[in-house]
Amino acid sequence: MNLLMALSAGFLLFCITVNAEAENRNQWENQHVFAINKLPARVTSYSFKDVESALTGNRDNSRIHMLNGDWYFNFVDRHQDKPVDFYNAEFNHKSWKTIEVPSCWEMKGYGTPIYTNATYPFTVNPPFIDRDNPVGSYVKEFEIPKEWDDQEVILHFGGVSSAFYCWLN
Repeated sequence: MNLLMALSAGFLLFCITVNAEAENRNQWENQHVFAINKLPARVTSYSFKDVESALTGNRDNSRIHMLNGDWYFNFVDRHQDKPVDFYNAEFNHKSWKTIEVPSCWEMKGYGTPIYTNATYPFTVNPPFIDRDNPVGSYVKEFEIPKEWDDQEVILHFGGVSSAFYCWLN
């Protein structure tokens, strides 16, 4: 009986330790994390204020607010060097450079472009990233149109090539 209790306690301790290690891992190094707070995939559609507007097919009259354009941008080579709390409304990001969105930051002079389609460009050691992991921090100031009050609003990113976090103030 004592042996069974000791084995059970040991197994429980092992499970707790493994679970704690998984929780401490960076989300982008956890192969079990695919998406957090992401809506299910669906067909691309456009919202219009009324049927008549929709029937014209003019997407410029749709209820879409494009966020394309210049965004404040900060680039660091290692995730440990990323700006802390830059998503707070009080954070002063005005000294940051700007970058055109959508774009590829490597084509704008940041980071290292990867020119390969036949070999994997990184050392494979899942789930760990055994190299510097660059981080781009973006800030865009915009306002939601007043007529959208009390409506569901979807923030859609059409070209993120890696993990990202989004904060709204």
